[in-house]
Amino acid sequence: AYGPPTGFGGTLARFYLNNGNDANGTPQFVNQSAASGVEIFNASTKTPAAKSLGLVFADINHDFKVDVLIANDRVRKFALFNRSTPSEGVLFEDGAAANGFAFDRDGIATGAMGIDVAHAMPKDIGTLAVAIGNFAQEPSALYLLPALSASMTDASLTEGVGAPSRPFLTFGTVFADLDLDGREELIQANGHLEPTIAELQVGQTYAQRAQVFWNTGGEGSAPAFSELSPEKTGALAVPAVGRALAAADLDGDGDIDLVLTALGGAPRVLEQIGTPASREQSSLVVALDAGAMPGLAAGAVVEIVCSGSVQRRIVSPTRSYLTAQEPVAMFGLGGAKSVDSIRVRWSDGTSTEVGATPVGRVVVSATPKRSP
Repeated sequence: AYGPPTGFGGTLARFYLNNGNDANGTPQFVNQSAASGVEIFNASTKTPAAKSLGLVFADINHDFKVDVLIANDRVRKFALFNRSTPSEGVLFEDGAAANGFAFDRDGIATGAMGIDVAHAMPKDIGTLAVAIGNFAQEPSALYLLPALSASMTDASLTEGVGAPSRPFLTFGTVFADLDLDGREELIQANGHLEPTIAELQVGQTYAQRAQVFWNTGGEGSAPAFSELSPEKTGALAVPAVGRALAAADLDGDGDIDLVLTALGGAPRVLEQIGTPASREQSSLVVALDAGAMPGLAAGAVVEIVCSGSVQRRIVSPTRSYLTAQEPVAMFGLGGAKSVDSIRVRWSDGTSTEVGATPVGRVVVSATPKRSP
């Protein structure tokens, strides 16, 4: 059997400052890990605290600066708040313990792995949802941060994610609007660590099916998410030793496809073919072009208005587990043929606005018509 992560020491996060290119055009990076505050130590042992498996970029405290959320395995999670200023340079401060993100609802550090962040709660578009895949017999986490709050709460049990996810060991974790109705679903890639786990624990398997938690809209007191039965998830129901999970429109047909990697097996490319009814749904893909400053797209928020309804997407270059993401946001529009407006808030706090736009794909540049 593999030993738990509690049996080995932690490590330190690294931050490299991009100082631009030298005379030969070679990028120059400077290690600013200690100075920037990303090196975090155990307060008792003074040893490195990180056992990180996933991270996402998002403005957590609504100060127009991009923060970093880090999922750690069996030690507290980090919420690195961006305290950077022109005079002091890049600076982060870990506020996970204070805002409720560090531990689970019982104050315990979980086997946190994959992580994603989205404005996925149907009752309040301003609420930030952070999903984290955990070890077997630990429910996946669904931390919620309302727009006017400084504290997160894990609502996985009340919002339909907790109980169905408990038996599974989850790595990849992704929010994506699978049915193009404007609400993002939660998809999880599952698979155990122990090849012989079925011989040791009743009900456990090495290869496990992936899960889809449908965004129901949460009418009244109903949970926001409901797990789809395996019969409704197609190839995702085929067991795999799941690890990385990525979502994108791979074939350019306007809906979300998935890529799932499996330990000891070939990656799976899962094309969404839909139904005649679902193929009538429309979508808008907003691709971000930050020009010579690609970092402006990291943590950017894309907001659209369509028929009076507002949708938001967070663009993070890292999502899920061992997954990179293109700087693109996809919006399901139901049967709409256009959106009223698009607004991109870049990571430096500036914004770009675009007027009425037809469905399909649009590129939004960080250069023209920018405003504070």
